[in-house]
Amino acid sequence: MRCVLLLCLVTLIAALEMPPGGEVALAPNATWIGNAPVVAVAGQAFSKAHRVVSTQQGLFYQVQHGTPLSVAVRKGDVVAVSFWARCEAVEDETGMGLAHVYLQRNGEPWNKPLLQSVPLPATWTQFAVAGKSDDNYGPGEMALMFGLGTSRQTVQIADVQVLNYADRIALKDLPINRPSYPGRGADAAWRAPAAERIRSLRMAPLEVEVVDVTGVPVANVPVAIVQTRHAFPFGSAFTARHLTGDSDNAAIYRAKAVELFNAGTLENGLKWGAWDNQWGTEHFGRDKALAALRWCQDNNLAMRGHVFVWPSKRHLPNAVKAALAAGDAAAVRAACDAHIDDLAAATKGLLHEWDVVNEPYSNHDIMDLCGPEVMLDWFARAREHLPGVALALNDYGILTAHKDDEHQAHFETTLRYLLDNGAPIDVIGMQGHFGGSPTGPERILAVLDRFAALGLKIRITEFDIDTGDEELQADFTRDFLTAVFSHEAVIGVQFWGFWSGAHWRKRAALYDQDWNERPNGRAYRELVHDSWNTTATLTTDAQGRVKIEGFMGAYTVTAGDKVVPMTLSAASPVLRVVLPQ
Repeated sequence: MRCVLLLCLVTLIAALEMPPGGEVALAPNATWIGNAPVVAVAGQAFSKAHRVVSTQQGLFYQVQHGTPLSVAVRKGDVVAVSFWARCEAVEDETGMGLAHVYLQRNGEPWNKPLLQSVPLPATWTQFAVAGKSDDNYGPGEMALMFGLGTSRQTVQIADVQVLNYADRIALKDLPINRPSYPGRGADAAWRAPAAERIRSLRMAPLEVEVVDVTGVPVANVPVAIVQTRHAFPFGSAFTARHLTGDSDNAAIYRAKAVELFNAGTLENGLKWGAWDNQWGTEHFGRDKALAALRWCQDNNLAMRGHVFVWPSKRHLPNAVKAALAAGDAAAVRAACDAHIDDLAAATKGLLHEWDVVNEPYSNHDIMDLCGPEVMLDWFARAREHLPGVALALNDYGILTAHKDDEHQAHFETTLRYLLDNGAPIDVIGMQGHFGGSPTGPERILAVLDRFAALGLKIRITEFDIDTGDEELQADFTRDFLTAVFSHEAVIGVQFWGFWSGAHWRKRAALYDQDWNERPNGRAYRELVHDSWNTTATLTTDAQGRVKIEGFMGAYTVTAGDKVVPMTLSAASPVLRVVLPQ
């Protein structure tokens, strides 16, 4: 078992004063959401605080304390938040509370241009965070929020200030808490063991013997070894619209897809409403989805299906929503069965893996009506149609939690229920949507260890990191990929999109709107296509041989004028190249 050291993710600042020039963005008589009582404070420069109690351990936004901003905020404005806080009580061995501090649109779609998690000690401490606005907001349209629902905790918050500096100051010049993560340092203890595991798990000896037509070894022959494809799946979510479109951007999108990745999934095209043409036929529908999947097959992209059943009324077609609302369990079951039958038959041969159920922790309306055993039926039905396809349970919030929580416990309980009841499940699908204070690599490895103990393989299904700190974003992209690539249970990782023109979180993309590579894109390319890619030119020895260690996957080996393809695996024999006369 690995030892995980929990560190503060921010630097604590005492007696901080924000620079002049900011417009006060909170009205003195602001109405706070959440109705937290005001309590007296002694021994501080302030005399009152809001006292917020969370009685659950779940998602941060399920317990909120906040207020709308009283001023307009324009796109690109630098907005700074300072506050004092202390954790009065918490059910956690570290004794630290946890607040998520965020600026968000005060209404759907709840954009969050700033989201940072802040560990809270027992003593009064001052914090400062800042971000750039992603859009134009009128007075009251942006809100400052404190999300406290991750722990059973009692927190006091005081002396909150929000200042809009517009373009009068740069983020780097503000005395803010810089978000980071444990294990970021170049000398972090986890790095050397991870590198050794990568060498052991992902590499193999590659040996080439060059002989003439009589079988005699030939010395001093130049041998070029070039890896052309990874055995390990590095993928992305793709949009059917851009895989099948005829625009200039669609052409670039397709080229980048095959240049960067060897695997993927359709972001939305196989979801029930899209498949049934209820999302409009311009970008969705079965014809577009199938055309996109065939293009992926033709271009050697190993594709997984997402998703057979997303069991919340929010994600169901209208007729199924109506049956669910009416409490008609038989009709809901029949509709799910027919949908699995249809989708499996139509896509058979195009996909190597399927998410059978998605996000059961937050999306459980069908299970509430039909019982958890309905999931067993879905897995069994999928296996009946797709005997050679891996089947997965997929959920979010597993890798992104800084500590064990109810969501992780629910995920493990659900997986054990499926296994104990004979469900044909092969893969644990873990999403990985991170924000500005991501989980450290040692913690990620510990979570992977926990779930690997169930005896299933793990795939990272939806990775991105959404933050305005591009240096942090690039470093974490490198370290997250390194950690998961080093874990023996992980069989693949995929981004949830790569271009900001087709990404649910635009600033998380590897390429901006104009196809400029962003720092996280460079980190991905340098790691996967350079550091983890084997290319070498060697000369045969007296026995006509060359030997190296290479990353497993597809290669071309050129000896003299002879070009030979090969696949390197842990059990690969010596490749013999016979030179022509």
